[in-house]
Amino acid sequence: MNTKASTKGGGKQGSLLRFLILAHALIHGRTYGYGVLREVSQLSDGAWRPSVGTIYKVISELVAEGLLREVGKEKCRGRQVVYYELTDAGLKELRQMADWLLLRISTGMKFLALLYASLPKDERRVKGSAIPLKAFKDIKETAEEFLSQYTATQGGGT
Repeated sequence: MNTKASTKGGGKQGSLLRFLILAHALIHGRTYGYGVLREVSQLSDGAWRPSVGTIYKVISELVAEGLLREVGKEKCRGRQVVYYELTDAGLKELRQMADWLLLRISTGMKFLALLYASLPKDERRVKGSAIPLKAFKDIKETAEEFLSQYTATQGGGT
């Protein structure tokens, strides 16, 4: 992954937004700014809502880098919607970003499990939440199972 390029568009959030835009294009066949905004907001339960300007800035960078290409325009509710699709270079970048992200998620989940396991039993809850340690164990097991399946499809390793 081009780590220098992946820090554009707002640092760590910009890197994640780049990943999400590329993933959105792959998952849906094409992407557009409002579609990304709506899905990011929905998947984060409204906790993260990047501005439309930030999304389009990152899309412009991805187009300039040859990772997305414009594939069409249409009028929708009086506005011009521009659609983009993933290029071969974009797919390669997305795969590298996914590998990078999966490693960090897996590592983070292991540290969370260790952190919460080290707490006294009556404190094994996320502050401000009713999520018990078991939920983190379930997430860790799900992540490990997914990683196992993912690495198997990648020829045994990433």
